[in-house]
Amino acid sequence: MGGLLNRDPERLQRLRAAVRYLLQRDGLRHGHQSRLAEHFHVSRQRVHQVVKEERERVRPVPAPDQPRPLVLSPAGSVRTREFA
Repeated sequence: MGGLLNRDPERLQRLRAAVRYLLQRDGLRHGHQSRLAEHFHVSRQRVHQVVKEERERVRPVPAPDQPRPLVLSPAGSVRTREFA
């Protein structure tokens, strides 16, 4: 089922546009990925992958003078999180 998306770039563009629209309006709630998968005839895992990619794409990049958030490492020591 997910292979169809690879052969239909227009469907992928429409799916990405729908995901961006929902992300911008904070409308991507519980169950919406399943509904998008049904609508675009792809797997829910493929929709999840697109959602992750679009979230990374629209995430704001912090200014160099802004403090970085603290993250606990597995050993429990505190380090700053680097943004790519």
